[in-house]
Amino acid sequence: MRHKQGKSAVKYIKNKLESDLFTELNSTIQNLKLNNENSQSILMKWTETLDKVLNDNLYQAKNDDISRQHREILEKITSHIISIANFGVSENYSLIFKLFDILLQIEYSIIQQHIDSVWRIILVSQIESADSCVELLKRLLEIYAKSREMNLYIKDLISALSNIQMDANMILKTPLFCPAILDEFSSKVANNVSMPQAIEIITSLTSEVCDVCLSGFIEHSKFAKLLNKRRKLEKERASDVKTVQIIEPLILLMSSFLKALRITVSFKDELEKEFQAIFDRFIYPILSCDYGDKDELLCGKMTYAALSLHHVLVDISLIYWKNTSTPHFMTILCDNTFKNPKSMLFLNKVRLQHVHRSISSINYRNNTNNDSDDSIIILRKLIESVLYTLKEPENLDVGWTGKLVDLDNKNFAVANCMTILGDWLDVVSNVCHEHHLAPIVRFIINWSITCSSVYLQPLKEISVRTLCLQLLKSAEFFELKSLRNIFVKIYLEEIYNCFQHIRDEEMISNGNHKELDMILLISLQGQQSEKSNLMDNVTSCFNNSFNNINQKFCVSLKSIDKIAKFIALLHLFPMEYFTKQEIGNLSLVILLIDKWVSFLKTESYEEVTSTIKCSILCRSLIRKFIAYTNKKDDVLKKDASFIMWWISSINAYQKYITGYTDDLGHDDVAVIQNLFEHFTQITCQTFSLIIRQILVGYPDDDGDKINYLDTFVDYFKNLYDDAEKSIPEMKGSFMSSSNDVRWRFTFEFLSLGIEFAEARKYSKNGRIDRENSVWRLFLTLQSIVKNILNGILSDVLDKSLQEIQNSSDLSWKESLSLELGSMELDKIPDNEVLVLKHCVTLLSVVIDLTSLIEFVFITNISHQTFTLVCDLMNIFYNEGSNREVMKELEAIFNSIISRGSNEIYDNLANIILVKIEDFPFSNDTSKYDLIFLIHLIDVFLRNSNHGKLRRLEQKLPNLLCGICGMAELVDKVTLGIQTLRISKFLVCHRAFSFQSTDIGIVLSIVITLTSPKRHYEDHEYKELFEEICYLLYNILIHRCEQLIHTIPTFIFIIQGMFHCFKKNTRSIKNNLKEIQQKEQQSGNRHISWWEVHLKEPLSIESAKTFARLLTMISHVKKPGNKAFIKHLPSLLSEYIHIQTSNSILELNIKDVLKNGIYSLLDLCGQFERDMIMVSLDLVGKSLFKSLWTEYNKDWKYVGRG
Repeated sequence: MRHKQGKSAVKYIKNKLESDLFTELNSTIQNLKLNNENSQSILMKWTETLDKVLNDNLYQAKNDDISRQHREILEKITSHIISIANFGVSENYSLIFKLFDILLQIEYSIIQQHIDSVWRIILVSQIESADSCVELLKRLLEIYAKSREMNLYIKDLISALSNIQMDANMILKTPLFCPAILDEFSSKVANNVSMPQAIEIITSLTSEVCDVCLSGFIEHSKFAKLLNKRRKLEKERASDVKTVQIIEPLILLMSSFLKALRITVSFKDELEKEFQAIFDRFIYPILSCDYGDKDELLCGKMTYAALSLHHVLVDISLIYWKNTSTPHFMTILCDNTFKNPKSMLFLNKVRLQHVHRSISSINYRNNTNNDSDDSIIILRKLIESVLYTLKEPENLDVGWTGKLVDLDNKNFAVANCMTILGDWLDVVSNVCHEHHLAPIVRFIINWSITCSSVYLQPLKEISVRTLCLQLLKSAEFFELKSLRNIFVKIYLEEIYNCFQHIRDEEMISNGNHKELDMILLISLQGQQSEKSNLMDNVTSCFNNSFNNINQKFCVSLKSIDKIAKFIALLHLFPMEYFTKQEIGNLSLVILLIDKWVSFLKTESYEEVTSTIKCSILCRSLIRKFIAYTNKKDDVLKKDASFIMWWISSINAYQKYITGYTDDLGHDDVAVIQNLFEHFTQITCQTFSLIIRQILVGYPDDDGDKINYLDTFVDYFKNLYDDAEKSIPEMKGSFMSSSNDVRWRFTFEFLSLGIEFAEARKYSKNGRIDRENSVWRLFLTLQSIVKNILNGILSDVLDKSLQEIQNSSDLSWKESLSLELGSMELDKIPDNEVLVLKHCVTLLSVVIDLTSLIEFVFITNISHQTFTLVCDLMNIFYNEGSNREVMKELEAIFNSIISRGSNEIYDNLANIILVKIEDFPFSNDTSKYDLIFLIHLIDVFLRNSNHGKLRRLEQKLPNLLCGICGMAELVDKVTLGIQTLRISKFLVCHRAFSFQSTDIGIVLSIVITLTSPKRHYEDHEYKELFEEICYLLYNILIHRCEQLIHTIPTFIFIIQGMFHCFKKNTRSIKNNLKEIQQKEQQSGNRHISWWEVHLKEPLSIESAKTFARLLTMISHVKKPGNKAFIKHLPSLLSEYIHIQTSNSILELNIKDVLKNGIYSLLDLCGQFERDMIMVSLDLVGKSLFKSLWTEYNKDWKYVGRG
């Protein structure tokens, strides 16, 4: 009963709401006074009300008076909406389309009654309402498709198009023909149109096209000769206008419909008849007609319609293509030409489509070698007619969006290139004659280099140059063998034209320009010239002086940029695209261009940057070529002159740039410096790649290999000879630039020597065969570099290092600054970094090389080097700006330790221990020295392997005592943590055998760091606490046996750590006074550092760490277990005590510590519990009893223990 009453109440409320809303709508209609000013507010009000009607489903189409009344209201609203739309106010269209969408969902038949008006409103809508219009069109398509009435949709749309006076392009730009709606239309056709209905629609569309459009076209042709051109019959004029207006939208609609069809086998024959009828009745009459006497606009529209429709039909039907591909029709396609850009574009598409269909057939594959076959002749005629239309656009920057509606005569060349080169290049290249391919490749190359960059960004419009560049970067172009065979030939011809133009236009004389002559010769005759002669002639261009580049002549910036773009073009291709002969010719040309560019006289910032960029492109391209050539093919591996000229060119460029940048702004100088660094880096990488291939690719007894490497050693040796005579000059040169070739390339060369040596260790003792001719070359250069480095380091640093040893303050920095200031380098920031960065890096290579040569360090060398590195680390440690140098120093440090013999390691360890023993453990000691010594010990231990650390076992007590002494001076938590980590490393490492006294020293370090009187500058106590926990935990795990005799100290430390978690209920000052008073009275409590300094309890994470430490105590095995049990009462008493002295443990902390406390209670017997009770006051006893009860309840008797 209640259920029925509830339903009745809901029904009543719903009916009441429905009645109120429709009453409101009716009232609005009755009082409506339409005008432009109030139309928007009315539409918004109707939208809100009808939206409620839709969402609450308040309208039901029933055969009763109420429903009829409501329908009448909706119909009136629809009529008024159409009236408002007639005002043409652009702001209203979005609301109008939204209202139509809502009305379609409420009762679509109301809109169907006014469908012609709806179509008209859609066609005249503004772009601002495009989104809402698209939603409305999707709704319309959905309704027509669900009701299986797509034929009505098409019929209504065609009717609307016929009855509206609009330009065809304007119609095509409406949302009705946007990609989203055309895709939706195709989807609905594919899924909701049956084959019988499809045939009916095709017949209807064909009749519409033929009876309306074609009749106007033929009528115009019939009367054109009889009537005066200035006066035409009104009837014909109306027919022409209608044809021009409707034909493009109609064909687009028909094409979309045909492409969307899912043709079944049972209806295939019937559809083929319809397709043939379209050809016979429309396509053929249009294309075979004489256009001389017809209106140009009308002819363009009709021919475009016929060609686009034919293009679609060939795509979807193979039988249609075979039936229509008659010789006569092919002749029409070959001979026709149109002024209309759309017609011409689709004529080329149809031609290429036919060629593609033909070459895919079996007949063509059987006749490919028969050039006299009629079908082959026709195909080549079609291709020739297409290529004839391939023209360059008048404007370089003209672009096309890819949409037919935007196509015109200005951008036709772009669209045509996109069709021929972008879509059908494979077809063109496979069919046309070879003499037609060269212009295509030349066209692509020349237009690609007009792009400002080879890196393309997404563009709204595509131009010919971006199209050609995209084509070169595509996989399709890579696969076209016919183009691949001639690409380099055409490319070199264009290089020849470029440099010939420079010679002619820039008026460069023929004399004394051997490089330019060779570029022209190779570009023009490279394929035919004898290779040996070419290489000899090119090599002779590089056998001159390397010291200076004499800049002789000027070339325009435009020419330099064009050369750079030609070279950048080759970077788009993988090296597999070229044959070995092509790579050889290209390498010679690029090498010559690189040198020729270096002769240019640059007079502006733009010219300087363009020249450097051009050289970078040349050298990076050569680097790519190297991997694909062998010694016989590659001139770089045959003669060292090229690379030596490259190296010397860096200094020559640098001298010129240094003088030029004085007058530039900071940003411009930074750009040039970055370019120059990249230039040097590319040169260095190429040099390394060549030397590595020479070392690896050829036997060590190869005479050419030895001579090649010996040339480089002599070259570097000559660079050092003069400098060795004058160390100050060498020092100044070394510091003046981070790109000094002597250091950068020597570093690379020696590094490659290390790789070579590591790969050829073949004797049992691991030594290098020192009689190896190749290895002796590296040995020679290594000895030279070592002497030079020793001279520089001693000259620059002797005074500074002496100052460091003799002074306890930081005056060494002033000394170093004065030393550097005397070298006139004040303008360079971080002078000390610039002095030593390369020196340190190169020193590490020399050390590695020395260890390989001698297998072990000579003692005096290792001692000197180690002392030097330690002193350098002392300089640069803790300097934020010098972290790179510090990393390099630590790498050298590690190299010395790891490569040294056991005897040398003992010597180095003694150096460290002497530093510790001689360290003045007093408050007057420099904090900086303390920080560095701790870091030095840490680095030394962590870079020593297990075998080396075993040799420190006898020195362990001395090391621990030194660490303990340093702990006395620590005043920063971070240093304390580092000290604890060193101690933990020693405790954990299996290389050391600890005694009880050693563990006692480790515990003394902890007590020292947590002395109550100690004050830290920073307050990172959480990290310090956790590090102590980790150390104590590892002692329990690794050194438990040695801990037995020092357990009281261990327990004493943990006792104090309990205070890290209590929360004081009184002020720290009063609490401390009370603690001191009780200590004086009782004399049995020690005030821990944590009690004095911690203001707030530590976090839960720290409590978890501490709980794990307590739990570990209970896991100690016997007999250590018994030793711990004796001291548990004092530990647990401390836990109770911190809860009774004006302090509490917060509940969350207590819960975390509970597992550790319970694990300690597991070890307690009756005697230990009595000892705890004796030590507590009344409150403490009560707390302990409660703790014991909880322990039994929650832990012991439930199996958790």
